[in-house]
Amino acid sequence: MKLYACYIMMNDGTCLFDTSFYPMPESALITAMISAMQAFIKEVSGSHAKKLSTGGFVFHLDRVGKIVFILATDDDERPESEIYQLRTRFLHKFGGNLHSFSGMTDEYLPFEEDVYDIFNIQVQEHRVEPSQQLNSFALIQIPSHLQEVARTIVMKKEISTIDLYKELDDTPFQINNKVEELVEMGYIGRYFDGNQKVYFV
Repeated sequence: MKLYACYIMMNDGTCLFDTSFYPMPESALITAMISAMQAFIKEVSGSHAKKLSTGGFVFHLDRVGKIVFILATDDDERPESEIYQLRTRFLHKFGGNLHSFSGMTDEYLPFEEDVYDIFNIQVQEHRVEPSQQLNSFALIQIPSHLQEVARTIVMKKEISTIDLYKELDDTPFQINNKVEELVEMGYIGRYFDGNQKVYFV
């Protein structure tokens, strides 16, 4: 299972906590969408959804009262143990404060360490330098399905994932896979600007 992101939200879609390990849309958009879909599914079926799938992402949901725990992964199989640990730790640390939630989410930021521990995630490398020059000769040598992405990055010299989504006619999931493949091949460098990945040559 590959973990893309973790969200903890109120039933109305208010995002309490989020952390991502892959370029994702704004967390508020994700939680608002999930809240709306949950409400629709509840009205139609009478029960809450435990899984939502779209564009290569699988969102696994778990509800405790007015709090919804969400894991975005690439796998249909529900990660029961991780979800259990996620909700248990969060409620143990912050459950007493949730009834008087004022809208400030800063107090939940340290929970990121718990997420890293639960999923045994190492802190991502801050910067990866390209090891090969992406020149005209290299462009025609790389696999054809990577050439459009590679040309776009070469023309821009440096570009964020959000701007790549605007430039290319493909899904974010496919774009991310292609760029990461170029990084692994050594043609593209990468660094993090907050949770946003920036690619460069």
